[in-house]
Amino acid sequence: MRNLLASPLRHEQIDAAWALIRICGNVRGSLAEWRAYAKSRLPSASRGPGRQGLVAIHCTRGYIYGLFAYNAETDPVHRMVLTVEPLAFARLAHSLDPGEVLLAASEDLARTLDCRAIHLVLSADDGDGSGLRRIGRDCGYRLTAERLCKELPDVEAGRSIN
Repeated sequence: MRNLLASPLRHEQIDAAWALIRICGNVRGSLAEWRAYAKSRLPSASRGPGRQGLVAIHCTRGYIYGLFAYNAETDPVHRMVLTVEPLAFARLAHSLDPGEVLLAASEDLARTLDCRAIHLVLSADDGDGSGLRRIGRDCGYRLTAERLCKELPDVEAGRSIN
């Protein structure tokens, strides 16, 4: 059985992460858009995790099996909350699921960032959420809200509303 680890995505892993996203993820856009997004979320210095970032779930050989984005933000109920959004996960044949590693890494990260709760955002398009719904419930997560999304295809990026 392979051991899976979680660590911040590094600059040199951005393209490898894109390959996983294209195969297993629910992210749209081009490679150039992905690179710009990923670079904007990478920490500028190695002083520990920032308030936002990307975390890779990988084996000791460096192959990426999962990826999630996170934001630590203020919340009216919990004061500080870590919002975690899985971007892509490969289903593996061995017993250690990347989803289990994601949840454990999220808890460690939340504690490091002094968050009092974790909001796990699961894609409605993903059916069973790569098993994260089941694993999350087994680990103490509960459904507290639904988030609706309406895409606005005619809106240009950066256009003012005035």
